[in-house]
Amino acid sequence: MLPLPERLKQLAERAKQAAQELPPGEERDRCLLKAAQAQNVFEFVRLLEADLRRN
Repeated sequence: MLPLPERLKQLAERAKQAAQELPPGEERDRCLLKAAQAQNVFEFVRLLEADLRRN
């Protein structure tokens, strides 16, 4: 099993790909926003882990 940050990264990428396959409209926009939020969570966890390693 991959570490949590890598799993989050993969999920964010898959969510973005799935959203891009939707036809243009409100549902696609909502899914792209959720994918971007998932990417932000990945970045946050990655930075948090790096900070914890330094301390």
